Amino acid sequence: MKKRTLLMAIALVASLALVTTGTLAYLTDTDSDVNVMTIGNVDIEQHEMKRVDGVDYNATLKEGDLEPFEDGIKLFPAYPTTAEPEKAYDAMQNKEDGIKWGPYVHDSNAWNGLWSDDNLVGAVDKMVFVENTGSSDAYVRTLLAFEKPEGVMIGWGSEHADIVLNMNGYDLYGNSAGKASTVPMCEIEIDGITYEVYEFCYDRAMKPGEWTRPSLLQVVMTNWADNETVALLGDTYEVLALSQAVQVENLEQLGAQGALDAAFGKVNIENATKWFSEMEGMPVTTASTAEELTAALANGGTVVVTGDIELADEQITLTEDTNLVLSGNITADPGTLSSTYGMFNIPSGVTLTVGGEGSIVLDTETSKGISAVIFQNDGDLIINSGNYLAVCNNSASASIVAVVDNVPNSTDSSVTINSGTLAVAGTRAPNIIRCWPLASGADTYLTINGGTFKANPDRTSTYIWSKNDTRWDKDPVSHSYVTINGGTFEDILLEVDGFVADHDIDSSVTGITMVEGTFNGYVDASGNKI
Repeated sequence: MKKRTLLMAIALVASLALVTTGTLAYLTDTDSDVNVMTIGNVDIEQHEMKRVDGVDYNATLKEGDLEPFEDGIKLFPAYPTTAEPEKAYDAMQNKEDGIKWGPYVHDSNAWNGLWSDDNLVGAVDKMVFVENTGSSDAYVRTLLAFEKPEGVMIGWGSEHADIVLNMNGYDLYGNSAGKASTVPMCEIEIDGITYEVYEFCYDRAMKPGEWTRPSLLQVVMTNWADNETVALLGDTYEVLALSQAVQVENLEQLGAQGALDAAFGKVNIENATKWFSEMEGMPVTTASTAEELTAALANGGTVVVTGDIELADEQITLTEDTNLVLSGNITADPGTLSSTYGMFNIPSGVTLTVGGEGSIVLDTETSKGISAVIFQNDGDLIINSGNYLAVCNNSASASIVAVVDNVPNSTDSSVTINSGTLAVAGTRAPNIIRCWPLASGADTYLTINGGTFKANPDRTSTYIWSKNDTRWDKDPVSHSYVTINGGTFEDILLEVDGFVADHDIDSSVTGITMVEGTFNGYVDASGNKI
């Protein structure tokens, strides 16, 4: 079974009494989009969430207080601040001290105890929910499998474990063994890796649109873990998550546990091994050098940048769907370019998803008429987070320097930006994003849901350059579609709080639609500036 990821964190390992450079390990979880199993006319979706910054461990949540968990979050060794460190790992049991889920579960009074932010520094929120996205009532359960190398202790509560879990052990969850959900059901082995398996069967029928209370809440590497322990974990520490659902209709007499056991089987070594072995996912590969990065990206899957990587004149063309996680930084300084340069070339039919806490910087000079971009996109690009900067210090006016060049040459291409910071700088920095379809009938789609965009106030730079292409009497005409649902566009050149505008050779066909957001700057579309 290939390693896979949704929860990804750097573990800088040290006991509280030691100062060390540490060993890098990664806490991984599975792709919730594919790790669901259903029987009957039901549909579910598994969500992994975390609190947004500033939300307390005992808050009453409101809409927007949780956000999707993002790969690349650093997991530092836990640091208990109390006189009795063991008690720091005890979640609050008093309802007055627990977090209230508010709009995220169907019972607004539901609560759970998170670790106190005041008593424990270094815990990571990883809240696993299941949503009923279908039109029928459903019974659901989630199975969590935690990697357990020999010599590594997994715990729940205040025991001296290396990995401590905060899980939902209260009245809404049970399992087929009649145990508390915080007691493992079995241990399984997949491709030589041992996992401890827990079952969380939701004890009530879920109506369409409802969310369960979360099964997994938080994960922490404790202050008792040392470098020797982490060496046993290897490069990755895996948490596998799998949710199952069955229809309620005709199965009410069995109840949730009975219906799920009848539909899928009981959670035991044989069944759990089969289910988790058949889960889809992507391999996890780490890279800390240019050579490792190039080799990893050639194979696709999830690639985690763990160090600061410098590229010279490398141009990386992806061939497989890839999830690039920036836990480190990538820089490229290819010198003076005489031909088109793309750090990452995304061909038609390939999807690149990029995020994390690191950065990608392109710093170069180009000859007149030469493009130099971070992402050359002919496929699908999704930016979830991270920092991206394109710098050009050449005065050649026709040079195209951009963070994203969305210029398809064969089929439709798309760019979706959910968060992150995209910027241009230097004496020549014309575009943050360029959208220009060159193939007949091959349209470009740019959707901005959030993020921060920084143009160059010292030059005539552009946030978004969008253009239809009607050259060579192409039929059908290629169009460029831009939708801005949010985001902040900085460097005040022109202030417009909101607009809906069409700017194109044929303005009746397509254009730029801004739904909401703060826009201070230029949009250049077919020679027009707003």
